Amino acid sequence: MDDGDLLTQFRGMLHEEFSIEPDRVRRDSRLVDDLGLDSLDLVSASLAIEDRWGVRLEDEDLAAIATVGDAIDWVRPRLQQGAV
Repeated sequence: MDDGDLLTQFRGMLHEEFSIEPDRVRRDSRLVDDLGLDSLDLVSASLAIEDRWGVRLEDEDLAAIATVGDAIDWVRPRLQQGAV
């Protein structure tokens, strides 16, 4: 799965979970500052990531994710490795 596919899936997930219009979601979109997520939303987003891609997102991983691109960069290698 390439970055474009993951970005499309993140756009869908953020729209489903938080009603964020997909055209607002870019790779450099900051989850808090640009997309308006708060700390509770970030926890909900981490659970949605876990459910959608079957990966385990630890608290320290979540703390390092500030942008959509950070999330893509975190998910992609785990999908390639098949890590859960």
